[in-house]
Amino acid sequence: VHTLILSTIAFWPPHQWTHLIFGSAFVLCGLCTGCYFPLAARGLANSGFEAGQAGSKLEMADHIGASVGGLLTSLILVPVLGTKLAILVFILFILANTPAAVLRIYKPEKICSLDTIIFRLRRLGYILFGVGVGIVLCSNLLAEAGAKLRPSLPQDAAQALAGELSIEQESTVGGDSARKINYFRVCDANDKLTGYVFSSEDLAPEVRGFGGKMNLGIHVDQTGRLINFHIIKSNETPAYLDLLSHPDANDLTWYADLKGRKLFQLQPFADVHSVTGATVSSEAILSALQTSAHRFAGQVLGHTLEPELKEKTHLANLTDTHGIYLIGAFALALIVIYRGGFWSRLAVLCLNLVVGGIILNTQYSSEQIASILSLQAPAVGLSGAFLLVTGIPILVIFFGNLYCGYICPFGAVQELLGYVVPERFKHPISVESMQKARFVKYGVLLVVIIVFFSSRNRTTLAADPLISIFNFQFWRLSIFGPLLLIVTIALVGSVFYTRFWCRYLCPVGAFLSLFNKVVILKRYVPVKKFGRCEFGITGKDQMDCIYCDRCRYQAKPAVKKEHLPSPYNAPARAVSRYFVVGVLIAAILVSTVSVSRFSQVIGAGIGKSAGTKSAGGEPRDVDLQRVRTMIEQNRLSDREAEFYKKVE
Repeated sequence: VHTLILSTIAFWPPHQWTHLIFGSAFVLCGLCTGCYFPLAARGLANSGFEAGQAGSKLEMADHIGASVGGLLTSLILVPVLGTKLAILVFILFILANTPAAVLRIYKPEKICSLDTIIFRLRRLGYILFGVGVGIVLCSNLLAEAGAKLRPSLPQDAAQALAGELSIEQESTVGGDSARKINYFRVCDANDKLTGYVFSSEDLAPEVRGFGGKMNLGIHVDQTGRLINFHIIKSNETPAYLDLLSHPDANDLTWYADLKGRKLFQLQPFADVHSVTGATVSSEAILSALQTSAHRFAGQVLGHTLEPELKEKTHLANLTDTHGIYLIGAFALALIVIYRGGFWSRLAVLCLNLVVGGIILNTQYSSEQIASILSLQAPAVGLSGAFLLVTGIPILVIFFGNLYCGYICPFGAVQELLGYVVPERFKHPISVESMQKARFVKYGVLLVVIIVFFSSRNRTTLAADPLISIFNFQFWRLSIFGPLLLIVTIALVGSVFYTRFWCRYLCPVGAFLSLFNKVVILKRYVPVKKFGRCEFGITGKDQMDCIYCDRCRYQAKPAVKKEHLPSPYNAPARAVSRYFVVGVLIAAILVSTVSVSRFSQVIGAGIGKSAGTKSAGGEPRDVDLQRVRTMIEQNRLSDREAEFYKKVE
C-alpha cells in the first residue's frame, strides 16, 4: 500500500493535485509508516526484550531515522536525483524488506539455520554495497551535470596559456557533426593577432588516454607553432604524468621537447618518442595535440591537409604489447585450469610476475576500478589499457576471479614468498577469524570509493600499491613512506600468511570478488574442493574464492594437512585474535593514507595548511596543493607584485 501511494505521488500530474488530495496522501503515508512501529515491537518482543525496553529502543530509532532521513532527502536525494527518482529510491527501500519477511513467515527454519558469522557479515556487506552504489551514482550524476555546465575551455585557463597577452573569445561551427568550437584569439598590446588558444575536447573528443577522456588547452601562434599547452582535465594516473615532467640526462623534460613544434604540419611529432612507463598517456597527449591542431587549421582557419593524413592519429602507430600479453595470459590461465597441475600453475605465476609485472607493469588496480565506475574507458580495442579496464571484469563474470588467482603479478610474488617459510613454522588461523579478516578488504574498498568519488581526484588512490609497485622509474623518482610501509606489510605478511594482501586487504580483490556471484560459465569450471581450502572458504561464502586452485592440487611439501584448521570447529587461539587485529591495523593504515590525501586535495579548509604571515599581522591558510596545481598549469605569474610591503 505504501509503495502504491508513493508511486501515485511521483507520477500523478502535479496540476491535478489539490490541498485535500495532497493532505490525504500525506496522512496515508504517515499511517503506513506508523504501522511499522508495532510490527517492529512485536519482533523485539519475540526476541526476548521487555515491553518498556523495546519501546524505548524503537522510539530512539524512530527519532534518529526521521532526522537522518530528512537530512538525506533534503541535502542529497532530491537535489541530485530529483523528486521522482528520490521517491523511486524510497519504494525500493520498502520493497527490499519483502523477501526476508516472506521467508520468515513461510520458512522460519531457513532463517534459524543460517550460519551466524556468515549471515552477519553478508548483511553488513549488503549495507556497504548499497552505500557504495549510492555514492558512485550521486558522484557520476554531479560530474555529468558539471561537465554540461562547465565550458570546455574556461577563460582563466586560456588566459593562463596566453600570459600577459589579451584574449578574445570566438566560436564557430565546424566538422561533419556541426559541433560548436570555442576558441580564443590572442592579441598583443597593439591588438595585433599573434595566435590562438583552443581545446582538444572540442576538436578531438575521441582521443582517450589510459584513464579515459582527456582535455588539453593548446596555445599556438599564427603559423601553428606550439607555444604552450596544459592538461585542463584528465583521468590519467598522476604518478605516470609526473614522469612526463621529469628532466632527462640533458636536463630537458618531455613536455619541453614538444614546444615549438609546427602543429599545422602533417607529422609534427614524427621524431618524438613516448615515455617509458607512461606510454599510453604520452601517446594520447601527442594524438590530442596533432588531431586538434589539424582540425582547427581545417575547420576554423580553412587550411587544407591531405585527407589520408588528416585523420591519422599518433596512436595508430602504437604496437600494444600489453594487450598481447593480457590475451596470452588469459589463454594460458584457462589452459592450466583445465589441463595443468600445481607445477604448471607455479610456472604461470612466475611468468606473470616477470612479464606482466617487472617488464610490462600491466596490472589491474584501483585506477581501473575508478575508470569503470566513472563510466570512463580508454579507446575500444585490444590495447592493454582497454583490456585492463573492461576485459578483466568480463573475464571474471564468465569464468570467476581468475585474475587474482593466476594473472595478478603482485599476487604471484605474494604466493611465491609464501613458500619461503616451511608450513610447520606457520600458525594456523581459525576459520571464524579468517572469515572476519577477509571481510576487512570490503571496508577498504568502500573507503577508496568514498574518497575518490567525493573528490574525483586520482591522487586519493595513492595508497594502492598495485598502481606503482612495478613502475621502477616512478620509485626512482620518489618513494613515499606510507606506500613503502604498506608494500612491506603486504610482502612480510605473505611470508607467514599466504596471499596476505590479496585475501584480507586488497580493494581490487574485493571488487573482483563481487562478480563471483554472477559467474556465467560456473558449471563448466572445475569444481572447487572447499573442504580442503586453507583459507577457510566454504560453499556458503565462496564469493571470496580467488580461484587459486590450491584446494584442487597442492604439492605435498607446501602444506601439511594436519596443520590446517577444521572448517567448522577450529579452536579459538590467541594468534587468531591477534591476526584479526593486525589485519584491522593494516586496513586502518591504508585507509588513513587515502583519507589524508583526500583532505589535501579538497583544500586547506579540511586538509593541512601552512600558516604564513601577511604584512598586516594574522596568519592565513594557504592551500599548498592548489598552489602546486596552478604552478603546473602556468596560472601563476612570475612577475613581482606591484603592491606589497617587504617584511624585514
